[in-house]
Amino acid sequence: MIAHAGAPEFAEHLELARRFRNVHLDTTMVATGYMDRFSPFDRTLIPQYGDLQDRVVLGTDFPNIPYAYGEQLAALESWGLGEAWLRDVCWHNGQRLLGGA
Repeated sequence: MIAHAGAPEFAEHLELARRFRNVHLDTTMVATGYMDRFSPFDRTLIPQYGDLQDRVVLGTDFPNIPYAYGEQLAALESWGLGEAWLRDVCWHNGQRLLGGA
């Protein structure tokens, strides 16, 4: 699991996840206003996160975050990758990794 999707080297860590099936990316702080101040997210990478739908996992660092919990969810929803992608990222992928499905 690569925390913060490997920020600030987002593209390089996407490549690792593409190359190695067991590499997953967590979304902690990715594309939030807080993270964008010091590690801007390149929105042209969004389709690649869509391609790796089964290897992206919701990350929050909750409760140790400097913004409202919902900001992370809103950031991911703003990517426009659809409800199935959000369900997998926010629930199914983590459940599978923890042995629940």
